[in-house]
Amino acid sequence: MDTAPIWSYIIDSTESVFTIVAIVIAGVFAWRNGIIFRHRSPHIDITHDVTHRAISDGYNHLAVTINLHNSSNVRVEFRDGLFALQHLAPMPDDEVEYLYYNAPGYVHNEGMNAIQWDTWEEIWSEWDNDELSVEPGQTITHTVEFVIPWYVNSVLITTYMYNSRSVGKIDDSLNTPDNAPKQNRKLLRWLDVEGPRGWTRVTAHDIVLEDIE
Repeated sequence: MDTAPIWSYIIDSTESVFTIVAIVIAGVFAWRNGIIFRHRSPHIDITHDVTHRAISDGYNHLAVTINLHNSSNVRVEFRDGLFALQHLAPMPDDEVEYLYYNAPGYVHNEGMNAIQWDTWEEIWSEWDNDELSVEPGQTITHTVEFVIPWYVNSVLITTYMYNSRSVGKIDDSLNTPDNAPKQNRKLLRWLDVEGPRGWTRVTAHDIVLEDIE
């Protein structure tokens, strides 16, 4: 009895099964990325409200209210945030030129990636579990304060809010939360969408000096 047709049928059937399995797996991942990722990916829109006032002959007070709006369909929790204040003006021309032309990514006078302005102060804020979270559609605020010398005319304010789904609670042993790695993904959490490491907002603010009576 010729068994070749039987083996040929078995081989063809096996190939068909593997093809179907591959299509199903591809479909599951496509569904996950197209449906779960779209609807379960966290997203935060950040805006700044900045005010200032003179508090002495030599210093001004700067209050930065950070508005965190959850424009996604999932709850977002924060355990760490970094708030940076950088000096913009006044500055001598030669220092401006040095910072501009030596910025990382600067190529043939076509532009730059990030000018390394002088950083005056960084505030690393930490929150306990469930202390700072934003529900879908909700907006919450957090305010940070700075004190700056009277002669400063302009500053750059940067907010980094770190996504706890992605980086977890950042280890205090790190010198900055920017060095925090992403968490190791657990197999059983494949349905969860971690999203980005966090969200950033940069705002330039001009200061009009006022005399204290």
